[in-house]
Amino acid sequence: MLEISKINGNNYIKKSNKLIEGRTRLTTNEQKIILILASQIKKNDTDFRKYSFSYDQLNKVIGFGSDNYTYLENLTKGLIGKVVEITELNEKGKKIKKQFAWLSSAVYREGEGIVELGFSDEMRPYLLELGEQFKAYQLRNILALSSGHAIRLYELLKQYENIGYRMWELTEFKLDLGLKTDTYPVYYDFKRRVLLPAQKELKKSTDIKFTFEEIKTGRKITDLKFYIKPQVQHVTSKEAEIDDFLEPTEPDEIDAVLRKYNIIIGHTAWVKTAETLKMNFTLEQIGKIAVVLARKTKDGIIKNAAGMLVADPIGIGRSILDGTFYNSDKKSDSSAAGDDYEIYVPPQRY
Repeated sequence: MLEISKINGNNYIKKSNKLIEGRTRLTTNEQKIILILASQIKKNDTDFRKYSFSYDQLNKVIGFGSDNYTYLENLTKGLIGKVVEITELNEKGKKIKKQFAWLSSAVYREGEGIVELGFSDEMRPYLLELGEQFKAYQLRNILALSSGHAIRLYELLKQYENIGYRMWELTEFKLDLGLKTDTYPVYYDFKRRVLLPAQKELKKSTDIKFTFEEIKTGRKITDLKFYIKPQVQHVTSKEAEIDDFLEPTEPDEIDAVLRKYNIIIGHTAWVKTAETLKMNFTLEQIGKIAVVLARKTKDGIIKNAAGMLVADPIGIGRSILDGTFYNSDKKSDSSAAGDDYEIYVPPQRY
């Protein structure tokens, strides 16, 4: 029996910086298909595999806006012909432009509404054989975005999150977004139709937000400077529906337990914290730890649950489990375990 791959919004997408910088022209749904496929890659994978997805599964997660199975067939058929262009430098410092197809194959099973997808082998250095020059983010950040421009801008800004800003010459910026240079020749139209909607979407649905500065040469706006800030990801009703459909996997189960109560830890800090939690507590115990931290935050007793957990995961966990963690507060014990809480996590530098 054909195994259908599970889609988990807590899975991390890891892409080399060169691939993020690569230029491509994909529709919103094409981008989501590619990123869902990338989220299936496991840390220890040494080769690409084929992944199968059902129409109903993808439609619920992405929202095709169509109940016709042929939509998925046409979507993947279109993806086969799409390429990404990556610019590298040779040993003499000269530019080399490489063009690769995203996918090696797309097999559509008529009557079943199932599609089987696989990355082209040329993508190995950019998705599998990653050194230090890559960026990781969770799939959930892009699933709720409705604009392809917002998805591209999220990736390009996420890449510079730790630096805090990024600058572009306007023409180059359009190309990086997948636009032609003569698209929206009037800057006001570009700002109104691309920049401002993307800014609104990222603030509403992702773990970063941005402001931007318009830089003029003479009287003409020629450059843009983006200021990037991390933020707690707000769970919208649409994302809640997606979470009901997504299934937990492997070590990300712990992250999912914490994120259920908006205890969100930066990826670098999370690696160490997760290992410590896994070695000392069961998933059930970690769930209780997350609930208590969320309750205490809601009641105003603590202000930075994520920071506390990163600083001393064993001490915090044990004090919660033995009942000594801020035990003078009695009312928190009656809080509903299913409530959502917003916890502010200060920017962290690593």
